[in-house]
Amino acid sequence: VFYDEDRLNKLLAYANRKGIPLVVIVAPDELREGKVTVRQMVTGHQDAIPVENVPDHLLAMLSPKP
Repeated sequence: VFYDEDRLNKLLAYANRKGIPLVVIVAPDELREGKVTVRQMVTGHQDAIPVENVPDHLLAMLSPKP
């Protein structure tokens, strides 16, 4: 896995332009710990989530709030 901060910034800007609400960032250090980062594009908030919890976390974040 090759981590390039400039490329990541370009990809995040692209996601923003396309209106993508969430992105999953797989960084080498976090992946070794069994985690990925889930970033909310509107707020910029991000959380490190265990890989096995990513599907449930994404579903919860994308579900309409009452």
